[in-house]
Amino acid sequence: MICRAALAATLTFAVSFGAAQAGETKIAANTFAAEHDPIASFLTTGETGAKPCLNPRSGDRDIFRNAKALTGHCIRLHRIREAGKTWQIYEIGGQRRGPLWAVLHDNENAAFDAAVTGLNRYGGRIVAIEAGEKRKFHGQDPNRNFGIKRCRNQRGSGVKYTTFMMMLVDKSTGVVGMHNNANGFAGGGGSGHINVFRKSRVLIGHPSRYAKGAFKDGDNFILVPGRGGWRPGSRPARKIARLNKSGIHAVYEKVLARANDCSMSNHLVLSGYHNYVNIEVQHGQARVQRALLKPALNALR
Repeated sequence: MICRAALAATLTFAVSFGAAQAGETKIAANTFAAEHDPIASFLTTGETGAKPCLNPRSGDRDIFRNAKALTGHCIRLHRIREAGKTWQIYEIGGQRRGPLWAVLHDNENAAFDAAVTGLNRYGGRIVAIEAGEKRKFHGQDPNRNFGIKRCRNQRGSGVKYTTFMMMLVDKSTGVVGMHNNANGFAGGGGSGHINVFRKSRVLIGHPSRYAKGAFKDGDNFILVPGRGGWRPGSRPARKIARLNKSGIHAVYEKVLARANDCSMSNHLVLSGYHNYVNIEVQHGQARVQRALLKPALNALR
């Protein structure tokens, strides 16, 4: 069931497609009936005027690179104007039920390639930000732009952006964030910012003593967020224990309202959703990221 409850408590949105702005998804404040499913406004034909499916061999570099693998999937480009920016957001698939594969950084090619594999194997849909192969879009990190109320890492309002993303989430199938990171971490002989062996106030590493091969690398792990501090026996703790037992490193992300970093993981957890995990691997290691797809899905349960 597409997540409606969280939106109904704050804002609901009507969608119109203006002829003057071809291809732009316009989200205007309005009130929907309780039974209205907002995602249908984006995906169905008829009065709302659904977007045509794009040719995978045209446009975005990541999509072109995966054109053959994306044959048969509907590719839609949504343009959302907000805070002086026009976000370009690709939505791919959706024909078969499954998780949302979230690729929020346009410079993380292995993450996109592995997400395509996930789409073909397990269904669902991909949501991907077009930012000219860069991490940020006009100075805004797409993974620091989540929040109905203004959040500290947002450079402007993110209401429309957040609402659109949340409308793509199916609570019953969950979200798999797809990310890539630099080798190692600062202070540990590397240049990355996240690693299973790096200590921080909100990230708690849980390396697996059974890890082998590429899975021994501290850059390759599955992140599991949870509200508040680490609690043995909690749902995140049980997920991490299963991952560790299967030879996979895991990181627990401690999510606190007062320390909300405006990321997708923080926003989902603070909104009451628990079906989110994030696959992190080093840049260029799509093969490793593909190998973590099934364990990530198992961790959603």
